[in-house]
Amino acid sequence: MTRTHTPGPWIVTRDQDAIDKALSEGRTPHPLHDHRYIESASTGDLVCSLRDQIPQAADANLIAAAPDLLETLQHLLGRMTNEGVFKSEIKTVRAAIAKAEGGEK
Repeated sequence: MTRTHTPGPWIVTRDQDAIDKALSEGRTPHPLHDHRYIESASTGDLVCSLRDQIPQAADANLIAAAPDLLETLQHLLGRMTNEGVFKSEIKTVRAAIAKAEGGEK
């Protein structure tokens, strides 16, 4: 079963309105209210949002990199298979690609 995802690249944006409001009121923006949004760079469509999480900035960056990582793995798998090397890694790469595409986890 092939699933499609929002085409990459994806970018991370922030809830700048909430940050600006806090600053205009002389308050320091609370880190738990600094929401991150993952959006399509080409269409602006929302892919997902991260709210009220301490590690949200790092998580957002990792999620935004997902389309690039998937594309790189697919490219590398072709190279690995065609050159007949990295036999032990091919299984791991295939499993990661399947997981990204909604297959076996």
